[in-house]
Amino acid sequence: MIMLSGGLMLSIVGVSLGEYNHIDFSELISGQSLIAQIYLIAIIKVVGFTNFYWLLRITTPSLANTFAYVSCYRSISRLGSTS
Repeated sequence: MIMLSGGLMLSIVGVSLGEYNHIDFSELISGQSLIAQIYLIAIIKVVGFTNFYWLLRITTPSLANTFAYVSCYRSISRLGSTS
């Protein structure tokens, strides 16, 4: 909630100062990247939350929350891999 409200406030300040007048969004965002973003937001989050709530049902909350640490480690460790 803090990130959403901060982003909203910064967007309001940026629009009020005229920062968005010089940006052409059709050149910046391709169709493929927009589809990928929608996929990441919609599909991956639904699967992630479903798995998290399933894990909460079968284990303790402290153990279920360790996914945040494991996910970061996996992401960083895969940066250099090609597969």
